[in-house]
Amino acid sequence: MTITTAALATAAALALASAAHAAIVVQYDNDAPVDDQYDTGDDIFANPAGLVASDLDNDGFADDVTGSQPASSTDRFNENSTFYNPADVPGYTGPDIYGGIRAQALNATTVSFDDKTLGDFNVRVQGNTTNNKRLHLAVFLPTTAATELDADSFIGFSSSATGTPDGLLLLESLTARFLIRTTGDNFFVSDATIADTADGRVLNGTELATATFASYSPETDINFDQASAAFTVTTADLNALGITGYGVYAENDTFGTARSRLSFSEFYADAEFKVIPEPATFAIMGISGLLLLPRRKRA
Repeated sequence: MTITTAALATAAALALASAAHAAIVVQYDNDAPVDDQYDTGDDIFANPAGLVASDLDNDGFADDVTGSQPASSTDRFNENSTFYNPADVPGYTGPDIYGGIRAQALNATTVSFDDKTLGDFNVRVQGNTTNNKRLHLAVFLPTTAATELDADSFIGFSSSATGTPDGLLLLESLTARFLIRTTGDNFFVSDATIADTADGRVLNGTELATATFASYSPETDINFDQASAAFTVTTADLNALGITGYGVYAENDTFGTARSRLSFSEFYADAEFKVIPEPATFAIMGISGLLLLPRRKRA
């Protein structure tokens, strides 16, 4: 049987195409019976161990504190230690969430992260007139394999790129951006911000085509310094690396009395799993390539 170069090329193309498929690769959808309903008594972030005293306000006294969850920075942004999982809060049945949080308080001996949600992801830091606080938070949901974004993809607080976002319940006194993890635990933060509204937003395929991101090293410092960040990484760059997680970065850089809070009930990412040709596919592609090379005529 004669196998033509066209047939070989077609077989290779089909092998590649069959491995790719658009899908919801990240899904957090855990609406509480009533939005903003609390499960009192379950405060998983309260009074974290290992508080660090320092002089954050430069008043000459080490009377300010920093609390982090998880306490070890090496555990915050990998899959060795979950940040938020069903075992922590009765009533929560969503997927495991990874990442970390840091709260700092001035002229205080304790600091707490309030979380009393009955299903929604909910974190807040409450300040008062004598105890100013600030919050830095980064969380992500991992994918089961490397993914890439295309014109039909979207990331955000909705189950649809064209639907009305309705999953962001509260974003108070925080600046928020989209967070991306790529292969090798590299993180990037979007130049696009998430508005402080009741419903949030979706970063759809049209925006993703021109979106830019900046490198972020949460293991070194959870605070993303947007003032000095270089938003030069494109969606195509992220695709080349392989995207392995989607999430949210939120911060309040300024100490103040206002409450800082992030609460959401829906977060989705629609993408394609990256195609990694199997050895047989590579062989077919190699053979078809050789057959396409020009042949020298015999004399």
